[in-house]
Amino acid sequence: MATIDSSVLVSLFNNHDRLHSQTLAWFREAVADGEPLRAPVIALAERAATLAAEHQLRGSDAIYFAVAETLGDSLVTLNPRQVQRGNLVVETRRPKV
Repeated sequence: MATIDSSVLVSLFNNHDRLHSQTLAWFREAVADGEPLRAPVIALAERAATLAAEHQLRGSDAIYFAVAETLGDSLVTLNPRQVQRGNLVVETRRPKV
């Protein structure tokens, strides 16, 4: 198991980072090997900020999307704005009645 810090996360998500290719290669290998990876809660805030900027999401909405994306979940919401923009990030749907 490995805990990754923000320097790895920034490199992983920033295509312009000088170590991006190396970090991405390491990440893909770790995932392929089934190595459990962890990151502190602060990493979620960094990812939410990126999603907010990329998809013009409101701050609190971006946090929900970051959680769903990180866990590989869909997002269930009654918020029409989230439903409208959400599928660009994760599967977004209303609760089934």
